[in-house]
Amino acid sequence: MTIPRRGYRFNPLYVRNGADAEAAPTAIEPEPLTAPVAAAPAAPIKQPPNWLRLGYAFTLLMCLATLAHFSLSSKTPSIEVASTQRGNLTLSTLGSTQDQAQALGSAVDKQLHNLPRDLAGQVWIHQSKSNYSISCIRTDQTTRNLLFNPQQRQLADVLAQCLEVSL
Repeated sequence: MTIPRRGYRFNPLYVRNGADAEAAPTAIEPEPLTAPVAAAPAAPIKQPPNWLRLGYAFTLLMCLATLAHFSLSSKTPSIEVASTQRGNLTLSTLGSTQDQAQALGSAVDKQLHNLPRDLAGQVWIHQSKSNYSISCIRTDQTTRNLLFNPQQRQLADVLAQCLEVSL
């Protein structure tokens, strides 16, 4: 017989000797239940100290304030695109607003007066502080990314380098 938390135990009710081999096990009479003894009155439940209650309240308030901050002020940054077409070349400028993207597109157009006309593909330009980040997709679907400072190199030269087909 297996008893929980104690393992296997010997049960004398199921022992068979030669004469009583076919006898059924005898039933054990249950003990009569007695009325519960009146217990001593329970001690009153202690309330946590006030400083602990204030700590819990402050923690809950901070959690709610943090949740409200992230749920109400989670403005995702937007990226606006302004595109222009120059022959087979598509120039797309990026900005946080449409006005910034168009202003960058105007500044780029002013710098591209000596750009060769035979260039083809897509160019994505983003200005970060004083640097330009350029991503080019050539007509053969190969890509190239460049980062440069316009005060050190001309934009037209960088675009030609970005769109040239490598062998």
